[in-house]
Amino acid sequence: MNAVELSLFAHRLAAICDEMGAVLKRTALSPNIKDREDYSCALFDRVGELVAQAAHIPVHLGSMAYAMRNVVKHMDWQRGDAVVFNDPFLGGTHLPDITVVIPVFIEPLAKLMSGNRLPHFGPFPSWNFGPWNHHAPHSTPKMDSKWDCRS
Repeated sequence: MNAVELSLFAHRLAAICDEMGAVLKRTALSPNIKDREDYSCALFDRVGELVAQAAHIPVHLGSMAYAMRNVVKHMDWQRGDAVVFNDPFLGGTHLPDITVVIPVFIEPLAKLMSGNRLPHFGPFPSWNFGPWNHHAPHSTPKMDSKWDCRS
């Protein structure tokens, strides 16, 4: 791959992250996301190293690298998986910000991880919840089976 091809490929990946952010903003109900643009989107490789990012909130992107490295290595990723957490011990920023990680499959393996961080949503209060939460002061909210993304 020469320098021009590398630059084109890097810009394509960054454009994917920009589009992730545009879709998130367009579909959001929260004014924190829609108006304040308090979110970040990035792509990571399957071991959690940053591949591309959009120019969103720098504090999110800086700490997401730590979160991704800690989360992706503990999961046996399958199609339809989605991990939602805000654990500060896994690289979170503050409790109202949650991170959503979804694998991107290129047959047969998960080759990329989509990482998004945004202010909390829905029925969850600003508790500490994570996939391996054993140090939270509150009980971990359980997701109902209707939230199961696996096909």
